[in-house]
Amino acid sequence: MKAKITTLTVLVIGLVACNLGVTAPAATEIVPVFPDVSGSAAPTEVQPSPTQVADTPPPVSGLDPCSLVTAAEAEAILGEPVSAPNAMNGACIYNNARDALYMISAAAAQDQESSGVLQGQMMMLGLAGVQFDEAGVNKLKPLAESLDYKGFFTELVTAAEGAPTLKARLVEGGGSDVVYWVWIPAQNRRQAAFVAARGQTLVNLNLIVADTQAEETMLAASTSLADQIFERLPSKFTLATPAQAPTPTLVPLAATATGKTIIGLWERRTIETTEQLEFKDDSSYSIEATKNTTNEIIVSSSGTFTYDSGTIHYIDTDKKETTENYYLRQGGDLLVINDKTDEAWVRIR
Repeated sequence: MKAKITTLTVLVIGLVACNLGVTAPAATEIVPVFPDVSGSAAPTEVQPSPTQVADTPPPVSGLDPCSLVTAAEAEAILGEPVSAPNAMNGACIYNNARDALYMISAAAAQDQESSGVLQGQMMMLGLAGVQFDEAGVNKLKPLAESLDYKGFFTELVTAAEGAPTLKARLVEGGGSDVVYWVWIPAQNRRQAAFVAARGQTLVNLNLIVADTQAEETMLAASTSLADQIFERLPSKFTLATPAQAPTPTLVPLAATATGKTIIGLWERRTIETTEQLEFKDDSSYSIEATKNTTNEIIVSSSGTFTYDSGTIHYIDTDKKETTENYYLRQGGDLLVINDKTDEAWVRIR
């Protein structure tokens, strides 16, 4: 399958509805102080209150995530030329131009809209095998609600202790209140997540890089890039693609709100052909296309796969590797791959 890698990026914003139950605080009406103009008193010069709206710049609405990082900066981290950026679900994604096996995504969020980043990091750990029970989620819930980023990421690090598939830690130093870093050695690649908090603002970078890249080198590069992104951000902003829910509940296997994942049998039809794609619990997949008139098999492929909340990585029987982005719609019964909504797969079982 021809694919483009956008791993992790769709962890950032626009996830499923929640049990963490964060609700955005109600807007506070600021009432300006006016002089008493009754009677015949002389006009009084108005001195603005420090809390008046006029003293606070209005938030920048619809922040373009691709204003956060340049192609040159993405190339510096990936170590090779990149393709044109793609803005998706609140993040800006760059793939390496040669084969799209590597990527960097950048996102920023503020206040209640930061919930997508928090959920994404929980989900990443879940997909890597870290177990979150009800007690663990209940411990994270008030931290997310209060935007206690340091407390939240400290709990994630604690939850990940002893995990054989990843390293999660808080990084000291720099100009951020807290920096959270995850490093995941994967087959032929390295995957990383970086989140820095300053005040109520988060900057999130997610990477998939070659296995020749060293962890400390990628951490230093991510830290430097995050510093640049913070400098570019307005003091107040909202996302171009706001989160659908303030703080979604953890769904470790990239499931929808109905609990459905990509595991199952999918089908799509044209006038001439029927294709079936099956993802099994044992991490094997198969795809088959047949002619409708004769039931002749015209395409067949199989192999193994891994997936997270936004990408599927395939290794076929010839050891060829490809990666595709995806999302689920219609309660988890419609699978859209590589944003091709006109070629979506329908769940059969």
